[in-house]
This record gives sequence, C-alpha cells and structure tokens, in this order.
Amino acid sequence: MCGIAGFLSRHDFNDSAEKTINKMTSVLETRGPDFQDTKIFPESKAAFGHRRLAIIDLSPAGNQPMLSPCKRYTLVFNGEIYNHLEIKERLISEGETFHGNSDSEALLIALSNWGIEPTLEKLNGMFAFVFWDNQEKNLFLARDRMGIKPLYYGFCGKNFVFGSELKALKQHPDFKNSLNLESMALYMRHNTIPAPWSIYERVFQLRAGCYIRFSAKRFEITRLKHYWDLTDVARTGIQHAFKSFENAQNTLENQLEESVKLRMQADVPYGAFLSGGIDSSLIISLMQKNSIEKVKTFTIGFDHAQYNEAEDAKKIAQRLETNHHELYLSDKDALDIIPSLQTIYDQPFGDSSQLPTFLVSKMAREHVTVCLSGDGGDELFSGYDRYNWGLYTLKWYKSFSPVSRCLISDFIKLFPPSFWDVFAKVFFFLPALQKKRIGEKIHKLANILPAAHKYNMYRAMCSQWNYPEDIMKKNSEPLTVLTDEENWLSGDDYRKQMQFIDQLLYLPDDLLHKVDRASMANALEVRVPLLDHNVVETSWRFSNSMNIEKKKGKNPLRKILSKYVPDELINKPKMGFGVPIRDWLNGPLKEWASDLMSKERLQKQDIFIPESIHEVWKAHQSGRKNNQEILWGFLMMQDWLDKNT
Repeated sequence: MCGIAGFLSRHDFNDSAEKTINKMTSVLETRGPDFQDTKIFPESKAAFGHRRLAIIDLSPAGNQPMLSPCKRYTLVFNGEIYNHLEIKERLISEGETFHGNSDSEALLIALSNWGIEPTLEKLNGMFAFVFWDNQEKNLFLARDRMGIKPLYYGFCGKNFVFGSELKALKQHPDFKNSLNLESMALYMRHNTIPAPWSIYERVFQLRAGCYIRFSAKRFEITRLKHYWDLTDVARTGIQHAFKSFENAQNTLENQLEESVKLRMQADVPYGAFLSGGIDSSLIISLMQKNSIEKVKTFTIGFDHAQYNEAEDAKKIAQRLETNHHELYLSDKDALDIIPSLQTIYDQPFGDSSQLPTFLVSKMAREHVTVCLSGDGGDELFSGYDRYNWGLYTLKWYKSFSPVSRCLISDFIKLFPPSFWDVFAKVFFFLPALQKKRIGEKIHKLANILPAAHKYNMYRAMCSQWNYPEDIMKKNSEPLTVLTDEENWLSGDDYRKQMQFIDQLLYLPDDLLHKVDRASMANALEVRVPLLDHNVVETSWRFSNSMNIEKKKGKNPLRKILSKYVPDELINKPKMGFGVPIRDWLNGPLKEWASDLMSKERLQKQDIFIPESIHEVWKAHQSGRKNNQEILWGFLMMQDWLDKNT
C-alpha cells in the first residue's frame, strides 16, 4: 500500500518544484513508511511523488515512481493488483521482459502495451494510480471498481494537482482553495462527503470505477469515463438471476475462496480483523482453510456490553483455532484519539466507528502489515435491518394518504422515544424491543412517513440531517445517487434499489473511506475479499428469496459459514462497530462539545443556524432524544473547521 502525489503546472519549473513535490509526498508517510522518491519532468512541467509500503517484492525493483524501459511512461500506484502474475505471464508471452516481481511493474508494462481501458478491464485489485505519457503529454487517473482506494484531483492556481489524500494537495504553495459550502450541506446529510465532491472548491474525488484523461497540452480534463458501471452490473445480474440456489451457492463459494486466496498473497505477515459477525468470520474461515499456519486475528473489546463483540469473536477464534489477539479499551483509550482525527481524515468525517477502526488497526500493525476485512457483506447480500424497515415503511406509505401519514408523523413526535419504549413494553409485552432502541426507530419512522415518494423515504432513512436547510444559512445541495431519483435502479424491487444506493454511496464514501484512513494512518494495508468485482457481479444474480431466510439477510454467506462455525455462534442480533458516544457527550466530552457548539463560535462562522443546533443539543442533554449520531457528525465538522480555517 502506498501514497501518491503530484502536479502539472503552467508555470515554468524551477528549484521550488522539487521542494513542492517532496512536501506533497512527505505528508503521506504513514501510507508508505518504507521508501520515498519523486520524479520531475521540467520540460513537461510535471512532477510525481510516491511513498511505499512494501508488500510484494520488497526489493528496490518495486520502488516508484516507476518508469517504463523506453522512458516514455511513468506510474505512481497505490494498492494491489491481485492477478498481477497472470498479467505478467501474458505480457511475457507477448515478448515483454521484467526486472522484478512487483505488481507495480506488471501494471506499468500492461498500461504501456495495452492502453488504459483494456488494462483496467483486466485488473483484479484495489487501486488508485496515475499514469503519465510523456510523449503525448496525457495524464491518466484511475480508481478501482468499488472505490476501496482513494484519489483526489483538482485545480489550484495554474496547477492540476492530485494525491491519495487532501493533505498532499494542500502542501502545494498555490493551494488557496475556498471551502465548498455545497459539500458541507452534503456532509450534514451523510456525515461524510460523497464523491465526486470534496470539502474544497475545484477539488474532487474520483468516483469508483472511473478514469480521467488530463491533457497537459490543453490543460484540461478531456475525458471522464466509467470503465465499470455498477448500474450495468446490477441490471445484468438481475436479468440473469440464478434459477437454482445450489448452483448460486457453489458459484459464490468458489469465487469467495479464490478471492481470499488471492488476497493472502504477500511477502510480509498478514492477518484479519475479527468482529464475531458473519462476514469477518467467513473470511477468516476461508483463510484458515487455505493456510498451513494459524491465521492471526484481531479484535477490539469495550467494557460497555452493548458495544462489545470481543466475547463473540473469541468464541469464533477458538472454534477456528486462529492465533487470536484482543485488546479491551477504556473510554480514555478511545477519547485520546479524538484530537488526531482531523489529521487522519483530512476533511470532515462523522462515522463514530472511526475510533475503534483506528484502534484495531493500530493493534494489528504491531503484528502484521496486511489485514483482510469482511466489509461489503451487508450491501451485497441484504444484511442491513434498514432494508426490512424500508419495506415495512413502504407498506405504511401505500396504506395511508399523504395527509394521514403527516398526521401520524406529528402524533409520534408529540412523545419522546423513551415513551415509545415503555409503550412497546407495556402494551405489546415486548421488553426485548427496548434493547433495539424501538423508540428511536419509531421516531425515525415519523421522519420518513411524510416523504413524497419512495425515493425520498430511503433518503430520509439514510440521512443524518434530512433537511440541511434547517441548520445551514446557505444550503444548496448538489445531487447525489441518493437524492436524484434518476440514478436509482429501475424497476419495482425496493430492496434491490436500497442495496444499489448503498453500494454506490455508503460503501465507498463511508465504510471504505473510514477503513482506508484508519488503517493507513497506522501503515496497515487492508484487503476486502467480498468486494472482488467477480463476487460483486455474482451477488446481483441472487434473488431476494435467496438472500433472505426467516427475515434475516446474508443467507448465502450464512450457509457457507455454517460449514465452519456452528449456527449458535453466528445466529445472534447484529451489533455493529460502535462506541458509546451518547454517554461521552453527556460526560467526558460535554465541555468539549459545548465549546464547539457555542453561540459565539457559530455566529462567527456564519454558516450554521445556532438556534437549530442548540435545540438538538438540549434535547440530547435532557435525555428526551438520543441525537448522538447527528451531534457527532456536527462536532467532527466543527472540529475540522476549528483546525483548518
């Protein structure tokens, strides 16, 4: 895993160009602590930098920036090409020679020989790379199909800049880009900034499955294209759905095992994150099956029972006989990370599981350089509870008139969530529902019911602030796949439509963004077997009836896992990877939060409406409503503004 950076300029290059590219590259040290180098083309006014985390071929033959033998092409690459040996064999059969065994060299020679699109179509991996043609003066930027690895690009002054993280771009002396208020409105909705936007004007994130061509001669982007489009994948999969569950299951199991084996390739120690859930347990089962040694597994535990999966993970580890490592964290361990979050994430990011993800990465890095994770199972195989809630809500939506739905919504909001918890217990004799925060879910339902149509319903379900205009003075919000119904998957299958939106938005812009920054801040590479594009394409061929059994999602993954782990160890309520934000905001973080939300600070910023923010804060402090998620997201925005403006 690595960090890449660079720029093209309209200015004449001088001594400052070398200083600039070194600064841009140096700030990515944690992404690549093993080696740093740069390459400058003064006549082309182009500069490239690379930080290396050596994983495959640890020799200098894998160092970058890497030049082709003819010196025409240059590559800076972040990620792994898992089928690089297959690509290398084909290139050798075509007469090419190699000087090392790195996947970087295989990628460079493939691009040099086959061109950008034919090469991208053949790659199996996670990657973000920049490929420079010094003869034609064309620059290509590309990102992997599912958006596992990040890549930012844009303009500052008379420069086109790019890098793995925003902190690299900000090192350019001409970077004076202003804040993008539209992106801030998006953040209020999502607790993250979805691609292609960034927190800065004129700076963008390359979308998953896309590449761009930038012409240095014309000094403009001349092409932005999907080389792999999830819309086409989903439609094709649904049209060619499996007719036999047995055939579907065998296909998936074979692909998953092959995906895991490919991701176990490394010249450094590797292991896996183990949460105790279905996805990570399955990945580790397949790893252990294909390993002659005990797989190293890593789990974080909390003293708060409702957030602690460590005991479940330990039972799984014992069953699979892994070399298990666990670390129980105090509140102080997690809280101590908060001051560094804005450095790690570069732009506002409000998913509170960023804390345990960072800490489990830190622990794992003490033992290994590579970890496999189970991310993606919920999105691919319908694992989220909100998909069931979405379908239930759709029935309500169809059963009542718009006026009736609004009246029901208003009635629900008359009483706090705690009232509905008691109501469920007393009148329906369902005390177990209290553990599922039923009152909060009923209030969520109240926010969804007034929606004008089903697209708005899922938007309300997925939004932190469903109406950013309620808290922002300027709130123009660009369309995303969530807010623009034209981006929705066609047809009447609402469950598939929800999965589609999550794969396009929540998965790359929240989950994968979180894992990349948290792991790379610890110089740890994380690989995601479930997001092998072959597995993703196959997942769309599973019907809802195949994915769901007894109202539980991820049935195909459960069936495979049952070959390795008894049902009683995996058939338990989904917990998630959370932390006790509610308790912290009412306790050790109360003063910090109050200061970031002070009336004076908000008035000085002149971005947010203080009264609206304070109303939410007071409701949380009084216990009337648990606003931990939207408050944490807002505090992360405030903390970022405090340190970056």
